[in-house]
Amino acid sequence: MLLFKLKDYSRNFFRGIYILRTVFIYYAINRMAKSKFGHYFVPAAYKRNSIILSSQERLRIMIEKLGPTFVKFGQILADRSDLVSEAMRDELRKLHSNVSPISNEIAFEIIETELGGPITNYFSYVDPVCIGSASIGQVYKAILKTGELVVIKIQRPDISEKIKVDIRLLHYIAFKLGNELQTLKSVDLPQMVNEFGEALTQELNYFNEAANTVRFAELFKNSDLCYIPKVFSQYTTEKLIVLEFIDGVIVKNREQLISNNLNPEIVAEKGLKTFTKMILEHGFFHRPTRW
Repeated sequence: MLLFKLKDYSRNFFRGIYILRTVFIYYAINRMAKSKFGHYFVPAAYKRNSIILSSQERLRIMIEKLGPTFVKFGQILADRSDLVSEAMRDELRKLHSNVSPISNEIAFEIIETELGGPITNYFSYVDPVCIGSASIGQVYKAILKTGELVVIKIQRPDISEKIKVDIRLLHYIAFKLGNELQTLKSVDLPQMVNEFGEALTQELNYFNEAANTVRFAELFKNSDLCYIPKVFSQYTTEKLIVLEFIDGVIVKNREQLISNNLNPEIVAEKGLKTFTKMILEHGFFHRPTRW
């Protein structure tokens, strides 16, 4: 028992050191970027064509370095126009899909471990090019042995333990800030972190996503407002989910919608009706988790 506690304390300590170091580097580069002579010493990694990256880009880089838990915070902020500027939201939206993918070797090993056998036992083809990678999951296009075109979403290795450590550290930081900063006295920061941690823990179990998707599909089976991808439950585990592949257009890309003969106003109207029907009529809210 003592050995496990020491291992846990060691993990928290080194993770905390890494977070502090990363944040310190971010602030140091910010100071250098604003200095009359300091900008000459900004590392090349924070420049593009010899021009220092914007503060929004630098923040996004820092969040990516801090890992999945912080990336999820950034993703939430990207949806909060009441808290951050549009320029910052545009940069934070890149966190949704611009996270470096794990190698195919590791990814395919995860698929085989979760399914309990070689990939060829279940899929006639798996595209080696990852089509999406984010804080928790990574996605591949594939064809089942039965011929259906699907996507395979896997969970990054050891991500659960990393997130648990981050949540504990975030809770400690939130507790300290809540007690020491007068401006935050009216905000229950530890509770906010608790709620975030609970939601993130739920997202780590792909059975929850599968169940929600199936329920959502049942509620809207006779509706022309939206289309819900089929869940292949027989290939779904806690760390892997297989869904029907749907080729679509990102809703926020107005130009792409128009070029595909889709009316942005009608798309927006149907989206609004879907959300209001989901919440007010069915009392059930489900937003597909980001990769």
